[in-house]
Amino acid sequence: MYLLPDLLEALNELHLCQRKVSELKSVHNKLHQIELQLEGLWVTIQLQLLRTQKDFEVIKISWEYHVIPTIDDIKDFAADEMQFLEDERFRIDNGNIQGPKWVIELIILQNSFQASMEEPEIGTVNYLTRALLSKCRFHLRSIDKRLLLAVNELDHISDQILGRIPHDSTGSN
Repeated sequence: MYLLPDLLEALNELHLCQRKVSELKSVHNKLHQIELQLEGLWVTIQLQLLRTQKDFEVIKISWEYHVIPTIDDIKDFAADEMQFLEDERFRIDNGNIQGPKWVIELIILQNSFQASMEEPEIGTVNYLTRALLSKCRFHLRSIDKRLLLAVNELDHISDQILGRIPHDSTGSN
């Protein structure tokens, strides 16, 4: 029967597309977690802006215990777990950062933030936090667009598979 190879090929496409959707959902969730932690850091900084005596230790704690682990999580995903996205895997070769923009751009800003905390100035820390939050939201929107396209592709493949399965007029296969 000629239908079987076409159906198997379509099922394979469906499987690959499902894995791609799953990985895009993982990236979305990780970016969302970073966004939430950055919002918390931003609020912490705004409270410090109101004080005459700035407590950078509070900012440092929020950064180290909340933001860094979420950035490390997406970095680890892009380096070790990602298999089905077209993005290049994350790696650092001789000081050169390579990989998906949604990781690289956050890491560059992370490095700038960490350097700014060596001799902290509240304006710089505030600016870099807003830059990180803005970049995170940009990549979140970008991943959401890719996710929508992948879901539409998944629907299209499903429709193709259903169109290839023969149905008789009695309603049984």
